Amino acid sequence: MLLHFLLGILLCGSIAAQNFIEISVSGDTLLALDKATLNVNVFDQYPLPEGIAPEDIDNMNAGLRRKNTEQFERFLASKKMIHQVYQTSPFSLDVFDADLAKSYRFTAYSADELKTLIQTFRKLNYLSGGLGDVEYKNLQTVKNLLWGKLYQGAKQQATQRAGIAQRQLGKLIESVDQESEIEGVDMIVNPNDRSFGTLKMTIRFKFELL
Repeated sequence: MLLHFLLGILLCGSIAAQNFIEISVSGDTLLALDKATLNVNVFDQYPLPEGIAPEDIDNMNAGLRRKNTEQFERFLASKKMIHQVYQTSPFSLDVFDADLAKSYRFTAYSADELKTLIQTFRKLNYLSGGLGDVEYKNLQTVKNLLWGKLYQGAKQQATQRAGIAQRQLGKLIESVDQESEIEGVDMIVNPNDRSFGTLKMTIRFKFELL
């Protein structure tokens, strides 16, 4: 984990006239995947043959989608892949045939399992989709641990600054979360990454000066 002291503290010359000292610290830590869903849709294989009349394109698309859907469902059955099937919204503009408005959802319980699913489905040129909901292992605990490390780093810096001004550091008055975000791992760029994301936090700590 890296800690970065983003904001310079109050200048030493001004600390003597202050009753508090503030410092902002940023840091990050890796996250492990607990559960993720992958949403997959079947689409029409393009391009369509040349010479198709415009009025026949929709019928051709529906036929291709039906063929691909049947092929995909046979594939899932042969692999015994556990999944859920959802009907796409009837207001979707992507599908003209309500019977073909299906979305397939798969659940992975590790980064390796999710990568395997993605690699498997990329071999089928009639699928599209993307990542759905993502849950990280012990996210709140990881946040608390990172906050604690940021606090210790800020306290150490604040103590040094107070000492230079011949002051003593008192209690923590407040801490403000200036920024918290989770940056996901790009499986294409980092195919062998064992983590699944990075939690980044920036906290501003305000300490009493004695």
